[in-house]
Amino acid sequence: MRSNILFLLCLMIGTAHAQRAVDGLSDYQIHQLDSMTSVWEQHGLLNGGVGVIRDGNLIYQRSAGWANKEAKVPNSAATNFNLASVSKPFTAIAVLQLVGEKKLGLDKPLYSYLPEFPYPTITVRHLLSHTSGLPEDSEVMKEYIEMHPEVVISNREVYHMLTKGDYGLVYAPGTRHGYNNLNFVLLGLAIEEVTDVPFATYMKEKVFGPAGMENTYVRHADGPNTARYFYPTYHDSAVVNVDSLDRPAIYTNFHTGGLFGSSNVMTTIEDMAAFDKALDDDVLLSTSLKKQMLSPTVLDNGDTLRTGGGKKTFALGWNLNTQNSAGKHVVWHDGSLVGHTTIFYKNFTDDVSLVMYENESNPHFFYKFLGMANVVEGLAGINVSLSKSLVREFGVTLVKEGTDAAVSKFNVFKRDTAYYMNEFEMNDLGYELLLRDTFSGHEMLALEVFKLNSLLFPDSSNAYDSYAEALMENGKFDEAIAMYELTLRMNPANSLAQENLAKLKKVRR
Repeated sequence: MRSNILFLLCLMIGTAHAQRAVDGLSDYQIHQLDSMTSVWEQHGLLNGGVGVIRDGNLIYQRSAGWANKEAKVPNSAATNFNLASVSKPFTAIAVLQLVGEKKLGLDKPLYSYLPEFPYPTITVRHLLSHTSGLPEDSEVMKEYIEMHPEVVISNREVYHMLTKGDYGLVYAPGTRHGYNNLNFVLLGLAIEEVTDVPFATYMKEKVFGPAGMENTYVRHADGPNTARYFYPTYHDSAVVNVDSLDRPAIYTNFHTGGLFGSSNVMTTIEDMAAFDKALDDDVLLSTSLKKQMLSPTVLDNGDTLRTGGGKKTFALGWNLNTQNSAGKHVVWHDGSLVGHTTIFYKNFTDDVSLVMYENESNPHFFYKFLGMANVVEGLAGINVSLSKSLVREFGVTLVKEGTDAAVSKFNVFKRDTAYYMNEFEMNDLGYELLLRDTFSGHEMLALEVFKLNSLLFPDSSNAYDSYAEALMENGKFDEAIAMYELTLRMNPANSLAQENLAKLKKVRR
């Protein structure tokens, strides 16, 4: 018994680890970082790891929680985690390497390398900068996933569906920006075509190896993935392992677990420090190619691409801001899977980088990241809310105890500062009950949720629109018409509401 207790204590101690700075951060900055991460951990708001990097060294690192709850494996700087969309900058580096070798051309059409590609004006540059105008990857894959719910889709299958389908472009290539995983799925295939080796092999030999990333690799479809945890619905009171869920019933990124180029690079915080140094030292790209990769995208009309309300832009595979709120020149990319979020952020002005991941759903991830980035850049930290979701408390009670008990608890807790209320979480709860659940009476509970949301947020056209849809789905056509008319008075441009209202009025004639 005693040895088991000691073992558990060691595991508990191992779930949180802060590494002191060797240089590059003041004692005050370290104190701020320690204070923030300690509070987050104590309140269950940190399950993952963070690293601050300078000159290839982790000058600050903290890990907390479990890499695998079931096996009691703690998170650490050596934990392998899926970069998700932070994989895209690595694909961009591989493309630029091949541009340097003249095996790919930034302004050459993609069909030069993938002959069946049906869009002759889309270039490699358009894909890298997300200015291709291609249809969303989810639209292209939807039918296949519905027909093959237990199959992990491949890049080749996505390409086949795109070439055989009749998909129009969303906009003319080079005229605007539209983030789309499909762009990098295609780039992964182009890399294979011109090198005649598997994408994973190329990345290991030409990117990860030279960068000194010894524990980084491209995940194979049936290989291990990050153990990810999330609340399946807003009426679940505990997180579950994503991979334990019924895959066809809940979209868990299972189907896209074999795609490369756009996602599925597995790495560690330690390896990301090695990558940062390799990028600084021009190990992976020449200075001129790196400059091309990290320069703002220019649209076909000569204007610089602007995102984020005009404050940011997009380079080739990277978000870019030449002067952020702290006056710094930075690039970054973030990524997410169900139950998992990542970010890599590089500050060229101060020569410092941050990497962060969490493998448990948390609505505060980006606030926490921004708080840490502010401290590292010499600004004040950000207060991250420690309150809990009132919608989840309401949803759990609604399903277990009924409407009266849930409303009673809601009225008590809405005045409690330990809870926060969010319109969109309540909206999500309504749709979960309406469309996802199958237990008896779930439709009527959904109506109660949407009705409450419209009362709580009377100025939100979206709250009325969702309530109208639920009424329509439940055959309450007269009430649905009234809600759609109210929605359109608030937002006349809502085309879907216009269509549904017209259908309902036709039915009532």
